[in-house]
Amino acid sequence: MRNATNLLSLVALAGLLLGGCERTVEPLTGPKSIRVTFNEAAADVLGTHEEPLAFSHESTGFRIDIAVLGYDDEVMADFDGEVSLRVKPGTVTTPHPATVEIRSGVVSGVYVEVKKSFGPTRIWVEDTEREGASWATGVSPLLRFEDPTVAQTQAPTGDDLSALVDNHVEIRTEGRELIVTHVASDGFYVSDMTDFPEPYGHTFAFSFSRPRDLEAGDKLSSLDGNVDEYLAFTELSFPSWLVESAGNDLPEPITVTAEQICGGTAEMEKLESAYVRVENVQTRFVDSEDCTDYVEYGQWPVQLIVEGAPCSPVELNVTSTYTVPGLRFEECLEDALPAARNFEFLQGMLRNNYAAEPEWILELRGCEDLPVEDWPEDCVEESAAARAHFSGPQPVPPQYRRSIPYCEGVPYELD
Repeated sequence: MRNATNLLSLVALAGLLLGGCERTVEPLTGPKSIRVTFNEAAADVLGTHEEPLAFSHESTGFRIDIAVLGYDDEVMADFDGEVSLRVKPGTVTTPHPATVEIRSGVVSGVYVEVKKSFGPTRIWVEDTEREGASWATGVSPLLRFEDPTVAQTQAPTGDDLSALVDNHVEIRTEGRELIVTHVASDGFYVSDMTDFPEPYGHTFAFSFSRPRDLEAGDKLSSLDGNVDEYLAFTELSFPSWLVESAGNDLPEPITVTAEQICGGTAEMEKLESAYVRVENVQTRFVDSEDCTDYVEYGQWPVQLIVEGAPCSPVELNVTSTYTVPGLRFEECLEDALPAARNFEFLQGMLRNNYAAEPEWILELRGCEDLPVEDWPEDCVEESAAARAHFSGPQPVPPQYRRSIPYCEGVPYELD
């Protein structure tokens, strides 16, 4: 009986407590969401997976209808205010600023222009502009654009940066011929041979270390990554890729002229990450800073010997430490300036570093990128050994593996 009595007492107490916690919940008010639709007339120009809209650095226009919905999912007839527009990926160019005035909860036929959109794309409308904004959000039905080509990814805006900087981009490979032109210690270079040698058709993928199972001459069936500007050098970081075939022909180097070098960024950006060639070249160590750059960064200055050039000197930097290590300038280690050394030609991958002077850098791929008569002793062997040393992480040999006991003796294999 005692247990039964106690149980009844607990039930009664629970009832009192629950009764004392009752309160009235006011219904939620204000915008809950925003409905975004395209005008019916626009339904045939939205793009599909099979027939996407063309990627463009110019604007493409659409008309949308907007309705602000309350918590009853009906149009809020008492909503008056501005909402903001944006597009992901891409940029809204019209209206400018990207806001729309709404009266009585709806607005129809809003003309929106977007540019630099690629892949699956949506127009976003958000309640963020007015005082007490709810942050209610709506997105349009799906738009489908083409992915950008290498050239469209590389092409700069007015500030010399890639127009797609800070975007994760899938490079268009369908119907294109993307060939790996060089595998370096920190990534790889790709040229789109479809329109070769059109401007901007080359890029560098920064993979932190030498990528495995990738060689010059590989054709890629996919390539994507984050578009970054590292010291003004456009690159795809955190890249991923698939190889379709190996052993494809490599492009011939593009000869860079004095006019292009003297044209500065506007001309040289067109060749960034390309395999290039300069002719009639002479080293140009003029002061101790040149030796400091060589000792610390492995880069050495050259000039083109050209009569009537539009600027003087016509300069580039060259780097060869990790590809042709025997090509040395020992005088710099002895606080002396190296004597001028002439080369019939130099070839390599064209990089940019705005902090360098000069900022355009030629990265030799190996002994094949300078005349045979200028090869250091044992050039091929030393070059191969250097590239193997800087070839990224390798599997740890079994004899160096360690078993570390932790978690009460559960072995953890470290390799």
